[in-house]
Amino acid sequence: MLQYKLKITGVVQGVGFRYFVRQEAARLELEGAVWNCPDGSVEVVVQCEEALLEQLVEQCKLGPAYSKVATVDVERDEVGERLVGFEIRR
Repeated sequence: MLQYKLKITGVVQGVGFRYFVRQEAARLELEGAVWNCPDGSVEVVVQCEEALLEQLVEQCKLGPAYSKVATVDVERDEVGERLVGFEIRR
């Protein structure tokens, strides 16, 4: 199991982006979390295999209807404790 951190920039707050990511993560059966950042971006931490990560990244590039995604940066992260479920953090 690998852990990744995604940082999504653009018009991604106030458009349902976190809920969109949670829905896609549930569809792909991923474990992790998503939250808004003070700089206007959205961050995601996810534990999954690389093939599933690629599918999530492609969906994040599309985003929900009113979003306008500028970038999706992905970095491999240190695996901490095993994540269970997929939550929206405040």
